[in-house]
Amino acid sequence: MHKMSRRFVAAVAAGAAVFLSAGAAYAATITTPSSSPFAVPGDSNGNPLPFTVVATGFQAGQPVFAEQCDGLPPTAQGWDVTIDCDNGASNAPVLADATGKATFTAPGTREFDPVKGLQPTGGFACLAPNDPPLSPLPPGGDWTNCQLRISSNNTTATSDQAFITLTMPNAPVATTTTTTTVPTSTTLGSCSGIQFLGTLTPPLPGDGSVATGIVASLKTAKTGLVVWGPGFGGSITTTGAATCGFPNGVHPDATISAKLSGNATCNSASLDPSQYPLNGKLKISYAAKALSEQAYVRVAGFDPVPGPDVIALTGMDVKGSIPGATVSGEVFFDPVIKALATGEAGGPELKGQYYFDNNQIVHACGTAGGGSIGLIYGGDGTSLLGSAASGLSFSF
Repeated sequence: MHKMSRRFVAAVAAGAAVFLSAGAAYAATITTPSSSPFAVPGDSNGNPLPFTVVATGFQAGQPVFAEQCDGLPPTAQGWDVTIDCDNGASNAPVLADATGKATFTAPGTREFDPVKGLQPTGGFACLAPNDPPLSPLPPGGDWTNCQLRISSNNTTATSDQAFITLTMPNAPVATTTTTTTVPTSTTLGSCSGIQFLGTLTPPLPGDGSVATGIVASLKTAKTGLVVWGPGFGGSITTTGAATCGFPNGVHPDATISAKLSGNATCNSASLDPSQYPLNGKLKISYAAKALSEQAYVRVAGFDPVPGPDVIALTGMDVKGSIPGATVSGEVFFDPVIKALATGEAGGPELKGQYYFDNNQIVHACGTAGGGSIGLIYGGDGTSLLGSAASGLSFSF
């Protein structure tokens, strides 16, 4: 059963409903887990843990995907895989073996990672039976009977899709009657000194007139790059790695990589809350890249208090030393241009270094004449506009 939901409003607005007849026959079958509903295993705090999934009935060598969906039956009128399922937490597909069997082994690089609470792209939430309703309610509602979907395509309904119902683990119940003050959250980790370069594909319109669907590919900036710009009042020489502290120690060699997709704009006035924001996987590697934290994050919006170039991030750590921890914080995004010649634009930078896009100073985002933005320099600390970004933290 699901609680009061606005899911049908979202489906009508999307204008892309898919109807599957009640007599549709699925070629695939989920054999492991063998029960439905299936009680998802959890840790001592009620956070869901990965489990092995096996499905049969596919073609040999066929890519097979696993993703989490809300509790609406796929036979219901208006069910839409792009609305009722969330592939934000999906790993790469596995290939069916010669018998047509697909196995998502846990632990493993392509395991199925169940997500409790708000899903990575923010469309709906999956709750345990004892969890209170979410407030505010997400667009697709909150559900205590979310489903695992196995299919040959994550973006469209297929004739081979198969489902089982999932029951998320409850948080532990207090066994004492003593009144105890519990902190709202406990910080378990943080990162500072983040510096990255990002490519936006396609480039964002510089006038910020409309939100555009893009892919943002982010990677830690190499040590020794110079970032400079007219009006900035100096230059920054990148130091490369950030410093991150986790329960397993403090690591001064942390590097990040991320690939986010969704709708974005350089002008907060052009944001449409009904559109999916930039969201996707963030990876923080450390300890000579032997360890890592993997999280699913989304852009929660601009934060005008520190400055116009600061964005807020929110999400969940799904793999690493603190799975289930909430990821939050702020980073800045500033447009830059790669120098084609030494001393370009009158700056100290060398050919191949970067300088701040002066076009975004003369013609600020949201005004006519702003150049398109295809490359950004970002991170925490002081931005190229003098704004202060807090960095990332991990908490329960």
